[in-house]
Amino acid sequence: MLTATAGTARDEVLSAFGPRLAQSPEVLERLVSYTKIFNVAAEDLHAKWEAYTLTPAAQRDDDDLSVPTLAHLDDLQTELLRKQQAAKQEAVLGSADSLLNVREVNPFTEGKMFTNESLQNLFSEGGQDKLGGFRTPAKVKRKVVPKDASTYSAGRFSASKGTPGGPSTPKTPVSMRFRPGDISPGSPLTPMRGMGERTTPVASPNAKVFADRLNKNKTEETLNDQVPLQKSKPDDAVPCEITLLPGQQTGGYRYMYERLMERGDYLDDRINTFADLITEAVQSRVKEEDRADVHVQHPGNPSQDTLFTVGRVCCDAVVEKAKLNDQSVVLEASRAIGAGDRVKINLREIPGYALFPGQIIGLEGMNASGRLINATKLYQPQLPAKATTTPSQLAALYPEDNPASERPVNVFIANGPYTLDDSLQYEPFEELVVEIEKEMPDVVILQGPFVDANHPMIEAGNVDMELDELFRVCIAPRVTRILQARKDNIKVIMIPSTRDACSEWVSFPQPSLAAGLDERAALERRRILGIPGEVMLFPNPVQFTVNEVVFACCSTDVLWQIAAEELARVPRPDAQHSGDPILGHKISRLFRHMMSQRSFYPLFPPALDDACLDLSRSAALELQATPDVLVVGSRLQYTARKVDGCLCINPGLLVKGRAGGTFAKMCIWPLDMARVRAMVKQRDAEAMDVDEQQVEEHAIANALDERCRVEIQRI
Repeated sequence: MLTATAGTARDEVLSAFGPRLAQSPEVLERLVSYTKIFNVAAEDLHAKWEAYTLTPAAQRDDDDLSVPTLAHLDDLQTELLRKQQAAKQEAVLGSADSLLNVREVNPFTEGKMFTNESLQNLFSEGGQDKLGGFRTPAKVKRKVVPKDASTYSAGRFSASKGTPGGPSTPKTPVSMRFRPGDISPGSPLTPMRGMGERTTPVASPNAKVFADRLNKNKTEETLNDQVPLQKSKPDDAVPCEITLLPGQQTGGYRYMYERLMERGDYLDDRINTFADLITEAVQSRVKEEDRADVHVQHPGNPSQDTLFTVGRVCCDAVVEKAKLNDQSVVLEASRAIGAGDRVKINLREIPGYALFPGQIIGLEGMNASGRLINATKLYQPQLPAKATTTPSQLAALYPEDNPASERPVNVFIANGPYTLDDSLQYEPFEELVVEIEKEMPDVVILQGPFVDANHPMIEAGNVDMELDELFRVCIAPRVTRILQARKDNIKVIMIPSTRDACSEWVSFPQPSLAAGLDERAALERRRILGIPGEVMLFPNPVQFTVNEVVFACCSTDVLWQIAAEELARVPRPDAQHSGDPILGHKISRLFRHMMSQRSFYPLFPPALDDACLDLSRSAALELQATPDVLVVGSRLQYTARKVDGCLCINPGLLVKGRAGGTFAKMCIWPLDMARVRAMVKQRDAEAMDVDEQQVEEHAIANALDERCRVEIQRI
């Protein structure tokens, strides 16, 4: 019995960390022991490992963090022990929010008030020494002296001799500040003439470590390795037509004008819309004579019969930043379905589920008291229809007389930030540009942030130039080099981020990088940033097509935010409903949440620190169809997976702290055009037989997940 339990734990660890872990048996056994010692599930242990990889301690060496090593596990064990000890101490003493800590009690006085007589007795008994700890400390004059005065330059940081306080300590040494002369577009370590006072560039402490990294250009993951990889030809461009889908937030708008009634109406309409979709799906599963009995009911009405209802998942907790757990799940109905009532849900009879605040679900259960629904079934909304293309459209995209129509379209996808945490010289972005110049793909998708507002040097103000100028000096020239790699035959798409310091919009959905309230303002903004006119500036999020392939891209880290709020129970292997492999894989499950909820941001309430959600522009957040490719840049583990027929890609971050990250490469082969053209000719013949009346075309599924190769490559 013990062997079976150990084998089950080992299988769970392999499922959470990936099959590559089997190549390191010592690491595998160590992780299995951690699950027992710290009483933590394998999936939760993997989440703790992902959180550890983002810390400076994990990134101090240029190691491959996709698979744990014994050295890193020692640091992880120290962190787990620290959290375990803190949890024990909190259990004994109570947390800071505990009712026991609301009122401080003086152990010496035991809550009694002093009188003149008792105070005199206290001093006579030696209480003066005991009260010394409660006295106001005397002021002590301290002189602040720099540790090494030679590191600070004279000039504007030096105090004048007549200053009464003496020399002051500057916030940042001059040698560590960034100036325009520290960088050039061609080489990150070559100064530009006439743009700054410095003549010698200042490389970051980790620039040499990054340049000497051992895992350069290493392929970390491959999807559909049976699909051949064929590079583009520089002198013969593949037909590549890029079109925005209607309804995108391309233009600027005035935000912070959202009314509370608009937000309430949006949430109500969303519940009512999904109620119709879920009801229709449930009715299709029952007999035709029983379909009339399937209708949405008020979740708060007490009844001994089984009820069916639809609502939004919420957290029943008044504490700020409270997380969802199996005891705090409530269902909120719309005003039309249940007058906006919230009813608690009991999930004990559900073998497996994945819930998060804001998710719209349907459920069956019994509510005998009117206050608690004992759920027996949960229903998720069906995915939207998949993207299709007619044969005539495919024939127009891939002309028969063009030999290049038989070759694949190569796409590069990168997600910011693009520079190291202790540098603004954009060394990783320079490496990416060099790789693009060598490979010469057909399409390059660059997602922000380009000038990260959360960069430590920008937050500290250690930049002697405007942030727009930083973009114009460090980003725009390199984008121009990408365009010139194939004589303007490369399509470059730039998608902003809400963390972009050079963007005037921080709300989500976010207009394009150089957007304005009118066309004239947008053109002026593009000129200030120095973005070439050939670059396509798309909003965030965005849906567009590359030939017939539908892309849906988002630079906001929605996956991380949903993962932080998600409550999931993975069914055991012997459970009745354990046939869904996606439910057991966390990142695939997060991608499915976005598609089933038909939204780029299904989480509500939104994350306070990263998403200024403007629901008055909610139409731009809706997925119009199940895309062929869903790209979401996230700090979670990079991945490329098939989820319900959709290629879901997290290219990872190009830079992780002070180390290089990853980007994605796609090789998209066209459909069998000979078969498609035969279908077009057959349709034309049928049209002639019926006196040239228009014959309805049957749309063809794009089936991209079978003809596309995806590689996650390290920079």
